[in-house]
Amino acid sequence: MLVLTFSGGVAEVPLSGEVVSASGASCGDSVVGQGETCDPPSSCSRACVDDGDTCTLEALSGTADACNLACVHTDITSCVSNDGCCPVGCTSTVDTDCSSCGNGKVEPGETCDPVGMCPTGCNDDNGCTTDTLMGAAVTCDAKCTYAPVTTCVASDGCCPAGCTPANDNDCGVCGNGTCESVESCISCPGDCGVTQFPSRIVSACVGQTSSYFAPKMCAPEMVIIGVYEGDPLYNRTITVNINRTTPMTLVLSSYEEVHWLVRAVPDAKIDQIILSGFAQQQLAVGFGRPFDLVSRSVLGGGGAASTWLGCGYQYPPDTGGCDTDKLMSEAQKISGYPTTLFTGCYTASSFTID
Repeated sequence: MLVLTFSGGVAEVPLSGEVVSASGASCGDSVVGQGETCDPPSSCSRACVDDGDTCTLEALSGTADACNLACVHTDITSCVSNDGCCPVGCTSTVDTDCSSCGNGKVEPGETCDPVGMCPTGCNDDNGCTTDTLMGAAVTCDAKCTYAPVTTCVASDGCCPAGCTPANDNDCGVCGNGTCESVESCISCPGDCGVTQFPSRIVSACVGQTSSYFAPKMCAPEMVIIGVYEGDPLYNRTITVNINRTTPMTLVLSSYEEVHWLVRAVPDAKIDQIILSGFAQQQLAVGFGRPFDLVSRSVLGGGGAASTWLGCGYQYPPDTGGCDTDKLMSEAQKISGYPTTLFTGCYTASSFTID
C-alpha cells in the first residue's frame, strides 16, 4: 500500500487490487475486518441458502471484490397468491395463501373457525356497553366489540361515570348504602352487591360446544366446564384461560383423565377450584392468587362413587350416562352458589372465559 501525504491529511492508496472499505478494513488481506463478511474474496460464498421461511426472499448483497458478499433474507409484505406466504394484513380475498374459512383452524385474518364457532350476535346484557358485531361468520372474521357508554342519556339503562340523577334518570344516589330502584349491581356495586356480567366463551372442541347462561345476577360466579375427555392430539391437556375479574368458583369436570392447565389475568379472583372426574384429574395453575381446591375423583373407577360429582358436557342436559343437572346441583352444594355459566363438549383442548 502506498501512503501519500498532502496538505489535507494522509491518503492510503491500495496496491495490487486491494480494496479499502470506509471503515478502514482492507479486502484481500485475509482478515475479516469491520464491514466485511469474508476475506480473501475467493472465500466469499456465492450461495444463498433458503432459510425455510416461505415469507422471506433470499438474495445476495454486496460483492466478493469488496469482501462484503452476504445472503440477505427479506420479509415478504405484498399480498401475492400462490407464493406460499400470507403476510401480515393480507386475507384470503387478496391472497389465496391466506386463511381458508371452514378448515377448523384459526389462521391469519380469522377470529374464529369453524363457522359454527363464530358469533352471529353480540349481547353482554350490560346496559353500559354498546355491543357491535364486526366481520361475519361466513368469512371467519366475526368478533364482538363492547364499547363503554360514556354519555349521560335518560332511560337507556346505564348510569356512566360522572353522570348524576340531575342529567340521567338511570342514576340513583350511589354510595348511600341503599340499592334504589334506578340502581343495580352494575351501576352501583357498592350499594347493590357484587357485579355479575354474563361471560363470553371461546372453546376449541371436537364437535359442537353447548352452553348455559344463568340470568344476570349480582353474586359471585360459579363457572362449570364439563367434557368427556381431553383431546388426544394435545396429550389430553385442556387449557382454561380466565379473563374475568369477578369472584369465581371454577368447576372442572371430565369422565376420562384430563390434565387441566388454568391460566388467569393478574386481577382474576378465582377463590375455589372444584376438580371432579371418574378417572383421575390433574391440575396445574398459571396464576399466583391463593385458592381452595376441592378434588372429587373416583380414581380410575375405584373407590366410592358418591365422592364423584358426576359428569356433564351437554346442555340441555345429557340423556345418557352423564348428567349435567346432577353435576350443577352437586357443585352448588360445595360452593354455595348456583351455576352462572356452564359450557362443555365431548372432546376439548381449550376454553377461554372472557
